[in-house]
Amino acid sequence: LPGGNGGDEDDNSSEAVAEGVDDNEDGGNNEGGDKDNFDVVYFVYLILDKEFSDKLRETEQQHDGSTEFSTLLRQLTKIGRAANWKDFMDKISHLRTWNNFAAFQCVALSYPGNSEDAENALHLAYSAVRHAGEWFLLNMFDRACVASLFERAAERLGGVVRYFRTSWALGCSFVPRAIDTQPNGQVYFAEYGLGQRVIAVLVTMLNDNNTSNSVKGWCRRIMSTKIGCAWRTTCGYPQEPARGRLNNMLWACGFLQTIYYRTVNTHHPMRDEKLEHINQIQNWSGYGEWFNKDDGEKQPLNREDRNFACHDVDFYSHLISTG
Repeated sequence: LPGGNGGDEDDNSSEAVAEGVDDNEDGGNNEGGDKDNFDVVYFVYLILDKEFSDKLRETEQQHDGSTEFSTLLRQLTKIGRAANWKDFMDKISHLRTWNNFAAFQCVALSYPGNSEDAENALHLAYSAVRHAGEWFLLNMFDRACVASLFERAAERLGGVVRYFRTSWALGCSFVPRAIDTQPNGQVYFAEYGLGQRVIAVLVTMLNDNNTSNSVKGWCRRIMSTKIGCAWRTTCGYPQEPARGRLNNMLWACGFLQTIYYRTVNTHHPMRDEKLEHINQIQNWSGYGEWFNKDDGEKQPLNREDRNFACHDVDFYSHLISTG
């Protein structure tokens, strides 16, 4: 099943994401030219299936009267920067890899300015509603305000603002791979640390006879396990390379404080990862490298175990002096 349901493969490539943009959006690729080499400042947020989102909110309310999790997913907005358009699309690729239950709405400004200063200014402006790292709790009015700032900056400086939504689909190749050229590493099995309350809500939805098969599929997906691999030489954690890889999962999933994972040491991580995929083909979730929940004993990786820097000190004088 190369490519799965007609989606792109979960290969973290910018080309895969570009092809994964919904047909009714241009992905910002029509402008072309030198603007692709400009700095990029952007914000992105999650788009959930409406039936799943509404059922999640309803079930949360019935569970304990709160809509904490469904509201969090609706408000979470990542504000970031990239060196150029390709770098930005690579970041979107990573976001898609680690988020298995949502598409992303993307608003990006490519302009001949300093994206680091622009990012710092936005982080400061919304520091009161920072949730974790570069993830903020913004409503649609907040997002419209930032988009308006982008439009004015593009008009003033000769940049371009690009709007697009990523595809819901991400495939997985089930073709065996040859022996790795970079031997020694780990195959990992990782899942979202959603917490007992959210798990209880999702299980209630799964057991409810009034829940549609489509919604049940989303519930199983968000509770599924990602099977991936990491090499000892490339992830910054030579003794536990999967930990370095999974730091990316915390970067990409603002709704998480914890990941649960287990690892298997191997001399050929990429080959053995693909063998796991093939062996688990009947349990494929239908998205990327995510498979039905793995019951192996796992250890936690907590957000506080890693420093996710986000400027919340007084940079105003610097920002004013640099424009």
